[in-house]
Amino acid sequence: MAHKSSQQSAPRKKSHLDTANYSGSEIEPYNPDPAFDYFTYGPYTDIAYGRTKRTKTRVLVKVWRLRVRDDYKGAQNVTKALRRALKTWDRAARTCPNISPFLGLTEGFNQALPSLAMNRYKEGNASEYLRKHTELDPYPLVHAIANAVHFLHTQSPPIIHGSLWGNNILISDQGSPLLTDIGLWRLETHPIIYSEHDSLHKSRWMASELIDPRITEVDGGVINEPDTRSDVYSFGMTALELLTRRPPFSHFKRSVVVIGAVSQGKRPLRHTCPEVEYDEVWRILESCWEHYPSRRPSIGTVCLQLNVFAASGKKRWCCGRSA
Repeated sequence: MAHKSSQQSAPRKKSHLDTANYSGSEIEPYNPDPAFDYFTYGPYTDIAYGRTKRTKTRVLVKVWRLRVRDDYKGAQNVTKALRRALKTWDRAARTCPNISPFLGLTEGFNQALPSLAMNRYKEGNASEYLRKHTELDPYPLVHAIANAVHFLHTQSPPIIHGSLWGNNILISDQGSPLLTDIGLWRLETHPIIYSEHDSLHKSRWMASELIDPRITEVDGGVINEPDTRSDVYSFGMTALELLTRRPPFSHFKRSVVVIGAVSQGKRPLRHTCPEVEYDEVWRILESCWEHYPSRRPSIGTVCLQLNVFAASGKKRWCCGRSA
């Protein structure tokens, strides 16, 4: 199947963030298949399928799940944090072709917090896309994602993604990866946001020092939130997820077991991941997973290493697919 370069994307339209917010009356629940609930569920959010009443444009609406619905001060603080994060995300999306734009904030899906309206792509997220299209080569997606993270980290100040995994990467209708949820990890740590489902599942992509802060103390620093180095770790696990079409540590069924393994310095083993057929790529992934943050490469170094591998001629590094 033919591929197109992600760098040849059409110019990005201006986001609605600064020009208009949807009201609750402008977006309605909509799912063309009545056999399925129009909600899907993530660790901290419910994702509603909807459409705009005026243009009938299909959208996704990210609705944050609240622990205490009448904590108005807490909701106000979360809303402020959300708006700050969206301004940063919006700025990145206008420049980088592999950062997903969003439509704006909408009211009416959650009484206390605004919800986020986003484009709805038929291919879904990167994990779903590769499981569905087994004929596709995942390497171009991995390379494009690395370049997008590099873009974020080279901004001034660096933009931290903070929650990188396959579910947070949408696939455009042209087959290009689009990073979402830029900086929204700050909302997940707020006490009024809670999880009904397996929030521990994301530990499969989470850097070791975020799971066990003692690791950073040994490494000569103090950290209790994501930074560029933890993003590199998550990129490595996301790359493994896409290359194998399975979550990291897929041989562990329970996420709590993964937490214990990562804290002890254990990582995915090569013989359990035969889909990663190149030694050069496996070494890049291992460097991203280094137990101590100071030993990990920058994402710029990772991109350079991927480019060197691409120059070997073993893989094509263009992204996307023909319609």
